[in-house]
Amino acid sequence: MIVLGSISAYDADSFNNARRKILRLTEAFGFDSILCTKITTFYSELCRLERTSKMGTLLKLGLEEVNGRLALSVFFDFGCPVCPPPAILKFFGVSAAFAGKASPTLHGMLYLPNEEYSAQDYPLEDIIAMLAQPSRQELIRSITNKNAELAAEVEERQRTEAALRESEGRIQTVLEGAPDAMIMVNRAGTITYANSQAVKTFGYSREELLGSPIEILVPEEARQSHPAHVQEFFRNNADKGLSGEGNFQAQIKGGLRIATDIKLSPIKTGDEIQIIASIRDVTEQKKAQEVIKKLSQVVEQCPISVVITDRDGIIEYVNPSFCDVTGYSPEEILGHNPRILSSGKTPRSVYEDLWKTILDGQAWKGSFHNRRKNGEVYWESATIAPILNDTGKVTHFVAVKEDITERMLMEEAVRESEVKYRELVENANSIILKLDRSGNVTFFNEYAQEFFGFSEEEVLGKSIVGTIVPELESTGRDLSGMIMNIAQNPDEHANNENENIRKDGTLVWVNWTNRALLDEESGEVLGVLCVGLDITKQRKAQEERDKAARELDERNQQLGELSNKLSKYLSPQVYASIFSGARDVQLTTERKKLTVFFSDIKDFTKTTDDLQPEDLTTLLNLYFTEMSKIALEYGATIDKFIGDAMLMFFGDPQTLGITEDAKACVNMAIAMQRRMVELDEEWRDMGYEEPFRMRIGINTGYCNVGNFGSEDRMDYTIIGGEVNLAARLEAQADTGGILMSYETYALVSDIVATEAREPMTVKGIRRQVRPYAVLGLYDNLDTESRFISSQGEGLRLQLDMEKLTDERREAAVLELEKALTKLRSS
Repeated sequence: MIVLGSISAYDADSFNNARRKILRLTEAFGFDSILCTKITTFYSELCRLERTSKMGTLLKLGLEEVNGRLALSVFFDFGCPVCPPPAILKFFGVSAAFAGKASPTLHGMLYLPNEEYSAQDYPLEDIIAMLAQPSRQELIRSITNKNAELAAEVEERQRTEAALRESEGRIQTVLEGAPDAMIMVNRAGTITYANSQAVKTFGYSREELLGSPIEILVPEEARQSHPAHVQEFFRNNADKGLSGEGNFQAQIKGGLRIATDIKLSPIKTGDEIQIIASIRDVTEQKKAQEVIKKLSQVVEQCPISVVITDRDGIIEYVNPSFCDVTGYSPEEILGHNPRILSSGKTPRSVYEDLWKTILDGQAWKGSFHNRRKNGEVYWESATIAPILNDTGKVTHFVAVKEDITERMLMEEAVRESEVKYRELVENANSIILKLDRSGNVTFFNEYAQEFFGFSEEEVLGKSIVGTIVPELESTGRDLSGMIMNIAQNPDEHANNENENIRKDGTLVWVNWTNRALLDEESGEVLGVLCVGLDITKQRKAQEERDKAARELDERNQQLGELSNKLSKYLSPQVYASIFSGARDVQLTTERKKLTVFFSDIKDFTKTTDDLQPEDLTTLLNLYFTEMSKIALEYGATIDKFIGDAMLMFFGDPQTLGITEDAKACVNMAIAMQRRMVELDEEWRDMGYEEPFRMRIGINTGYCNVGNFGSEDRMDYTIIGGEVNLAARLEAQADTGGILMSYETYALVSDIVATEAREPMTVKGIRRQVRPYAVLGLYDNLDTESRFISSQGEGLRLQLDMEKLTDERREAAVLELEKALTKLRSS
């Protein structure tokens, strides 16, 4: 059998460290996450402190071959007889005959998952190293022991130095055997004696030292002033029989410097007084003191509590962290027994075990349920070790303690949450499963088993693709690639919907919510937790709604096309008012003042006699198209086309006001005649010898406008004598000209130049009608024409030079001069 190592659990810290090691061990041997969790959970059950001895539980681990397969050997030493649950015995392969029998040990084994692997296929060195790695409490205990050793060494040095001082008189008589360097210097500062230790300490031979100035042992920067100090010591001390001592730096051969303790004493040799110097190299001692100082600072600044008591348990030292945790100041706690912290909740047996252990010279580890100064109860783990003197007798105790309240509460919460989690997951009415990073199922709850029809054994360890997820969706989407993306990067796919398949082949839709499963220490993604809801019914309902929406869109498109076709048979204004709901399609009319436009083609029959029907159709459609564009541009309502004639009007269903409607009509008529001049050239270029020539009549008056006809067939049009008048004006108009009634002229006279014609009698109208021929817009007439026109706010001037006789011209001049005089004087 290959020995892997052992794990001890004797308190909360070592218990948690052991759980982590077991989890890493099982993962290293290829157990899946479910088995890893079970092994760790069973270990936790076996290590419950109330079941085992106060010495804790020892688990020995090994690797052995059983029936041709590698198996993990587990040996539990509980320290007292226990009865493991049957489920644990079965899990570790222990015979059922041991069920219900108490035993201080338990030996079991688990086959490794991969049957084809040999021991060489596993990272055994890493596993052994991991198991051997000490916990933080063990490291702290090691540091504590090292501190004790250093303190003992310092104490030993102090005793040695005391002994050396006591025997100084005898050592002076045996200088060669002295442990310190002994050098004698005369008044001139010359070395007259050096013992063997001086040769060893400074690296010079005896011959090199004798006769040399003492400054060869002094650092270079102090050599120049040193002779004066020598003479000063002779005067103030040696001559008076006084000694001296101090700590100095010395320089040995080669330039290296050492720390020294020097004692200077006068000695009379014959008639001469010399100085004998006892020099001790304390370089290593200084280094040790620095180490002790640093360790002392570590204890002072350490984030965990440190307490030192005497053998009777009376507190002699506490560090600042102790005061922070307990709330007591050093003055309040020194001289007291640690039982001042007792809450009464720590079992008496714990204290009994503690005192037995430390009085035997051993370190004790455990935990206390103590009380702070403010009454708050807290948990702390403690390692208490004895401090021994040179004879091995316990003189003091040192305790290193850590506040583990938060950890204990967290562990309790974890234990409770584990139970609640398992109950929640198993009883949830949702599909819950886990995937590893390869997309393999590692957990499959009971609801998922019922929903998909697969048992847990049929799914666990298998890829989700090919079991409950098809490789390709019925829509053609690649689900295998999608699943790998979710398993590798779950945070990027928090929610998704896809097609799934039951064991019986039924396709279902599931809405998945995905969350990453992370390693607590490294934060590495271990897998993904997937929670699913059946949305098959909703999906089918959505598909039905989508189908209905598509059919509605197609119907609307058909209606739109039909509406677009119908719009060709109606005036845009009428079409817009009907489809916007502004006008009802019913037989109603109203009386309104409108400006009516009527036009036809002069000598249409004569002009078209020589045209083929096809050419006539083309020419007439082109004529109507061009005129309609202009009509729509100026906002005319196109009533109808009557052969070669056109009837239009302004003022319904949209109006800008009677005056503006009249002006728009006249502007439109002028624009049409101009376009006819352009078309005349185009038609002649096309080979038409007699192009169309248009006449226009315009009248403003009250008409009946609305829907005329029957309930089944109606026509939006206008009727009345004013409509007839527009037609009669058109008949009297010049070819290519525009003739309008006085009613229209009165509304547009400020923008258009006109010529009054002789009054005319129109059938159906009792009054005589004076028509006005349009000459053009004032803005467009040549500056040298017969007209003078100017308009603005408060100004209106119109002159027709041809109509002014000499007499009226002079009268006009006088009137204008009067106006100028008045304007200038105002």
